[in-house]
Amino acid sequence: MRELPLRLRERFGPADRRAVAILVALPILLDVPWALAGRPILDGDNLTQNYPLRVLTGELLRHGRLPLWNPDIWSGAPLLAGWNAGAMFPGTWLFAILPGVAAWEVNMVGAAILAGVGMHLLLRRIGCTPLASLLGSLTFTYTGFMSGQSAHIGLFEGTAFAPWMLLAIDWLVRSRATRFSDTALPVALLGVSSGLVVLAGDPRAISNDAIAVGVYLIACCVRTERARRRPPQVGEPATLPSISAWRLVGSVLAAAVLAAAVACVQWLPGLSYLHQSQRAVGSLAAFGAGSLHFGDLGYLFVPFLYGGNGNYHMPVFAGSYNLPELTYGTGLLPLVALFVLTVMAFRHRAPGVTVWLVTFLVGAVLSAGTNTPLGHLLVHLPLYGGERLQNRNSGVSDLALSVLLAIFVDLLEQRLPSRREREQSILPTPRRGEDPVGAAAPGHLGELGIAERAAGLLAPAVAVALVVAMYVAPVATERWLGAGSLSTALPVEMTPYYVVVL
Repeated sequence: MRELPLRLRERFGPADRRAVAILVALPILLDVPWALAGRPILDGDNLTQNYPLRVLTGELLRHGRLPLWNPDIWSGAPLLAGWNAGAMFPGTWLFAILPGVAAWEVNMVGAAILAGVGMHLLLRRIGCTPLASLLGSLTFTYTGFMSGQSAHIGLFEGTAFAPWMLLAIDWLVRSRATRFSDTALPVALLGVSSGLVVLAGDPRAISNDAIAVGVYLIACCVRTERARRRPPQVGEPATLPSISAWRLVGSVLAAAVLAAAVACVQWLPGLSYLHQSQRAVGSLAAFGAGSLHFGDLGYLFVPFLYGGNGNYHMPVFAGSYNLPELTYGTGLLPLVALFVLTVMAFRHRAPGVTVWLVTFLVGAVLSAGTNTPLGHLLVHLPLYGGERLQNRNSGVSDLALSVLLAIFVDLLEQRLPSRREREQSILPTPRRGEDPVGAAAPGHLGELGIAERAAGLLAPAVAVALVVAMYVAPVATERWLGAGSLSTALPVEMTPYYVVVL
């Protein structure tokens, strides 16, 4: 069996151009028509907080004033230091020159394009095919965490930079740097992207991106040191040594200094303000808000198991927590990829996958917050311990699931016979003694063993079991899911959705 893709495909072809065109056009087609019709997609915190603060920032800038203070609430309140306005984020400056709704749409569409194109470039960089990269990019941008947290523009924009930061790390690893100029561009990309995450104004986006980058950086350091110490194989072509782990860490620290310089206008007053607010009084109860429990895993397999947002006549979600915070399911296929690739990694048949499995696990454990012993330790960490809504760590897991999906699809593409092989497979079987030219290649998908196939069935089996449980024991299942109210009639109301799931 061929190894999973670790090769580098830097050259873009027509398939990549089509993929990027889709990733650029799709958010425009999804968002702009609603705005032109006078119904921009604005709800939740975006409607009551984020949009008004950005409009205010635009008005202040338009009148030649720095967006430092909000005079319109109480006796005045910090605007820049309050983070939520994203007052120094470049996208927010558009509110000074464009109508409010137009500037909002440019920001939302731009963040979706940034996330999609960045993920596509990252996946192509690690060796996935254009199709696999496109599917991974669409999964990351339009499902799960990014979909649910689009109601918080700062978190949405900040998370969109995560693929670019990982791309910069991978660029550094593969640069085989011998001079400073070899690392200047990836260091600049990492530093500027990190700084813009801070300017986007959501601390959770900062911590999520830092966690993903930290896990990937550690994995790259381990991999580069192993590669440098591995003796050359007989017949292996001579290549330049890759960047050392120490030089990689040094480059990342240089990027961190650049990020701090770019974002100091936000984090210096922001941290000062936070130390004077109720957030400075760190408590286990505040830190543990939003911590996921075991029953919340059900929403990973069937996202709207206990109701939705009222669209398509679906009952309104009546759980104990609000629906966007529980919208972290990316669909069944990424879970199939997770389970199959986990089995392959344990059998040492999936090199390069472990880092993404670990990233998923880290995000999942952190999402559980104080429901694990680790949460009682993390609350004491500076900065991180002051953050609430631990469920938002699921952004780390969803990023990993999107990458695993792309790797899995790429694996299947490798296993599928090519057009030439399909044409050859219909040729007559050669007689004994004849040269078997044109004989069909051995089975491709058959190379996935029984364990991998069984693992691939696990996710859909759990989804079916959850739907069946809702009919057989609705009250017990709803209680296990942590529902705020129990209803025996819910499965009947949800039947059209359950049919789609099945």
